[in-house]
Amino acid sequence: MLRSALTIAVALGLALVVGSPAVAAPPWYSDGPSRRILFDDSWLYRADPGDTGLTDGWAAQPDIEGWTPVSVPNAWNAGDDSDPSMVGGVSWYRRDFVVPDVPVAAQWIVRFESVNYRATVFLNGVQIGTHEGASIPFELLLPNLQPGVVNHLVVRVDSRRGPNDLPPGPRGGWWNYGGILREVYLRPVTGLDIASLTTTTIGTNQLLVRATLANLDGGLRRAAVKLNVAGQRFQLGSVAVSPHARRSVSKRVRIPHARLWAPRAPALYKVTATATTRGQPPASYSVHTGLRTIGIRRGQMTINGLAAHLRGAALHEQTLTEGAALTPADHARQIAALENLGATVVRAHYPLSEDFLERADRAGIAVWEEIPFYQVSESAMRNPAVRQKGLLYLAAAIRRDQNHPSVIAWSIGNELPASPGWGQAAYIREAAGLAHRLDPTRPV
Repeated sequence: MLRSALTIAVALGLALVVGSPAVAAPPWYSDGPSRRILFDDSWLYRADPGDTGLTDGWAAQPDIEGWTPVSVPNAWNAGDDSDPSMVGGVSWYRRDFVVPDVPVAAQWIVRFESVNYRATVFLNGVQIGTHEGASIPFELLLPNLQPGVVNHLVVRVDSRRGPNDLPPGPRGGWWNYGGILREVYLRPVTGLDIASLTTTTIGTNQLLVRATLANLDGGLRRAAVKLNVAGQRFQLGSVAVSPHARRSVSKRVRIPHARLWAPRAPALYKVTATATTRGQPPASYSVHTGLRTIGIRRGQMTINGLAAHLRGAALHEQTLTEGAALTPADHARQIAALENLGATVVRAHYPLSEDFLERADRAGIAVWEEIPFYQVSESAMRNPAVRQKGLLYLAAAIRRDQNHPSVIAWSIGNELPASPGWGQAAYIREAAGLAHRLDPTRPV
């Protein structure tokens, strides 16, 4: 059995034992919940060309025979431009780790920023969750972690896509890099968790701030909630959350002498929510957002009341050597290339990484955000399950990225049939309605 010995120091004196002593690397992007641990090293990889890993019990394998060390993100077929590589296949990733017993009674969440295309996640040989779709994150509670002993987190990744997937397979869309394509995080939860923090621009000098608290325990929990918005402090009072439930609290805040975010003229404000449960370390969540208004006037987009004249480029999050497994250094190079072009807008076929979007916020580069509802056939769109898959993807993208002032539009699809049938008409109607309900401030 692999027993690493690395200790990663984290906030509040937490330690995650996984190899030799080291200091925890910071998260790749700044916005989000506190106490995140970057879980990028000491992974193991195993190819499964015959798709026998499930029946052969790889999820519960005690030793590491047949596994190769890798770091995450990882695209298993980077540099392979063969037909089988494009079609995709099955691969496995594994991380053996020891969690501390401090803080007492902490529950742990694992967050995957992007897995292409289907992920099946196991902990200590037991399946704990599944997810479908790349470029959007998913989180899982890690149940029954054993403190003081080695736990085994195993992910089966299947990058094969069919005609009802997004984008459709087996050969549709862009290059099909398979694997854990973005970073992974662990974080402990004690007391109430702040599951999300969202901001909505109201006019030119106000923000509607909404914090959503989650109770992962079986008993009623209460927390004192505070906000810090651009240096202004507010008490939201005591909030009670029922077992295994969520509750949102919100406040409308005026920003004195507000500066607006605009392409080439970015202005950002930090917003932090803190929830303190008696006897537990506080949970906090921070975002950097911007004030700006987007409208349509006589068929033309306006930003802050002025006609938007945007020029830029489209991109893929890919490199020749690493495939779609990019790092912050890669994102920095892409942003620099856009700035050297004088670009004020960028577009991609899928939600870009959180690190890239934060860099776009700071650089004043607008983002046309699209979901990969790409070249979907009319017959597929007549299937309610396919349309629902697109709607779930769209909702996840909006919820993840609505705080970014750089995101100026939600694109619900691309290169659909030129002569719309009733399936496409139904999808457009449903997707546009959903986007406007979730975010009435941006065009669709």
